[in-house]
Amino acid sequence: MAVHVRLVSFRAATGGILWPAPNVQETIEWREAKNHDRLYPVDHPDLMNTHAVLWDYRGVLLALEGDVTVFRYAPTTEWYNGSTMFPSPGTIEDVRMIVGRHEYMAQIEFL
Repeated sequence: MAVHVRLVSFRAATGGILWPAPNVQETIEWREAKNHDRLYPVDHPDLMNTHAVLWDYRGVLLALEGDVTVFRYAPTTEWYNGSTMFPSPGTIEDVRMIVGRHEYMAQIEFL
């Protein structure tokens, strides 16, 4: 099942937060998934529309089409076997997002 997300809103991030840290093998898998990205890299959230999730790390760190990275720092779903489940379609979550070389506070909707 393919998971897609849509950007609802965004603003520049202020302050820092520790992001999840995949291990070496997971980082290799992330890079391989990004190699299959067919979308031109997005360099600003205004250019975002609907994006597919190419890879996820425990359901909280997402690699999206267009070279966008999302951190679900407050997922609305529960943990299961060490990973967070994806929520039902229509769910909106607050996330941190890297687009281009900038970090944003954003809201995304799962489709």
